[in-house]
Amino acid sequence: MAGVPFACVWNRLGRARRVAFGANVAGAPRARRAAGCRAGNSARVRRPAEKRIEGVVSVPRWIQVLVFVLIIGLIALFAFGLRARGAAQLAAGAAPDFTLTSFEGQTIKLSELRGKVVVINFWASWCAPCRDEAPFLEKTWRQYKDRGVVFIGIDYIDTESAAKAYLKEFGVTYFNEPDIGSEIYQRYRAKGVPETYFVGKDGNLSGNVIGPITRTSTSMTERAFIQKLEELLAK
Repeated sequence: MAGVPFACVWNRLGRARRVAFGANVAGAPRARRAAGCRAGNSARVRRPAEKRIEGVVSVPRWIQVLVFVLIIGLIALFAFGLRARGAAQLAAGAAPDFTLTSFEGQTIKLSELRGKVVVINFWASWCAPCRDEAPFLEKTWRQYKDRGVVFIGIDYIDTESAAKAYLKEFGVTYFNEPDIGSEIYQRYRAKGVPETYFVGKDGNLSGNVIGPITRTSTSMTERAFIQKLEELLAK
């Protein structure tokens, strides 16, 4: 069989024997096989440019890029969360300034409240401990609003309807606004809700409270809260 291409000999073995040898039954196109097996034809049989593997689906490149970007984004978000969680809370130094608009459309800017004692309270309608302290905060606000004390409630990750229902339920009248994108929450490095920050007349932070302020609270009692206000007013 000298001069006969090997591909021709292979083809003559028959389909069953090719399967036994583990060959690809599909092989080259019939036209190429025939051209390469004519008597005296020594033309080489070209192999397909790409071998198709059965059962393997080719994923478009743009999908691969998209998945890669999403994975990188998730990793970055996770890293940011760990860094924010590990960062120390603000309890002293200049209070981060902010400008917010209340649910009623009023605007307030923290830096314009110099000379007053400011209480910043982070809350949410879905927060059970927030509900425990809500009546006391409103009551205290009414007692101290004419003495140079300003209360600012900042709603954290909430819906407007639920937040307004919460304020109505507890008859809250002091300034309250949504924290869009949790921007203020992150500036103050808060850890949860409720959390309360005290700002002195000089615009500097004077401590914070993690947890509810109630009569028997382990974070800060109502009595200790009143004492704190009196101390800041006396400075």
